[in-house]
Amino acid sequence: MVGDLILTSQKLILNTNYMLFLYGLFTIFMFSLLDRYMNEVSSMDFLYLGLFDSMIAIPLFSSRYPDTSYGFLFLGLSIIPLLKLYQTYCNSKYFHFINLVTRLAVVATIAVFLLDNVSIFPVEHSDTVIYIILFIGLLLTTFLAANIYREKSITPIFSSANLILILSIIGGALGESIEIIILGILIFSIVATVALIDNFVKEYRNETLKYMREKLVYKDILTSMKNRQSFEKQLKEDDKNINDFNSYWAISIDLSDIKYVNNNFGYSHGDKLIQNLADSIEDTFEDIGNCFRIGGDEFIVLIKNEPKEKVERYIELFESVVSSYNKLHDIKMITSLGYDSYKFGYDKSIFDLVSRTDYMMCKNKRRFKTSWMPDKEDE
Repeated sequence: MVGDLILTSQKLILNTNYMLFLYGLFTIFMFSLLDRYMNEVSSMDFLYLGLFDSMIAIPLFSSRYPDTSYGFLFLGLSIIPLLKLYQTYCNSKYFHFINLVTRLAVVATIAVFLLDNVSIFPVEHSDTVIYIILFIGLLLTTFLAANIYREKSITPIFSSANLILILSIIGGALGESIEIIILGILIFSIVATVALIDNFVKEYRNETLKYMREKLVYKDILTSMKNRQSFEKQLKEDDKNINDFNSYWAISIDLSDIKYVNNNFGYSHGDKLIQNLADSIEDTFEDIGNCFRIGGDEFIVLIKNEPKEKVERYIELFESVVSSYNKLHDIKMITSLGYDSYKFGYDKSIFDLVSRTDYMMCKNKRRFKTSWMPDKEDE
């Protein structure tokens, strides 16, 4: 009768432990999916929780709890991913203390493991050290959970999960029931996962809204290029660090006769011509510089740390792209271009360079009469 009860208890422990281990693998799998397909927000919390579950479960697959130093190694180190999970949401002033406890846990656990393997510190003494490490770590998680609850850095469900974890471990220890401990850890993991998913969704939504706001503020709607606000922001940042660059180039590009196209062929054709020019600029210069649309028919390219020969080679490539486009289309893409580099010791700021290239572009501007532009007599 007693033997049957022991066997039933062992099967219950093993089955519950299998569930805990599989749940740990499931949480790690969730991390891999979120990290790959939704990497705008960190999913490391799921990895920490999965590692904690797996490292707790591995020693319990033995008939005794645990019966080797390898089991104690996993058990002692399991507190580290748990503390890292809590560190994500607690006040930063506790980071140093958390890192200190994790280092001590690593050193103590590995020391016990090595001493046990050389028979200096047998298993029956090792368990006391490991349980002390776990007890200190769990006390720290309770303190951190209270801080998280006060800071409201994550839903209160997370703090409730920690309460379930502590009560199950205390209850299991007092009642000498491993089943209660394993079941409590499993329930803690499920409740914590709900809190983590809720927090992940909120952060992902916030990051998406932030991205959309930045896209509206810093992106040109017609061409999807960076707009004038983005250009001015870039200039201010680069102007502060101008001495860090070996060279700094600006290329001003203007699309001529866009007004004529709009008036005679419609705004849709004018918009299409602007889009085609934007594509030509980005296709040519995006490998070496940042491209901006700063006005209706005005574009500029900023290039850093490139020699003059390379910049001029890309300008020639751009002109050949425009020439090829004009051979294939009735409505021509007539562009004017001016470029120069920042003169160290002469220019007071990058804005002087931009003004100079804009002047050079205007000076080089030409009015071309194309096949689709009628003579004045014909008009």
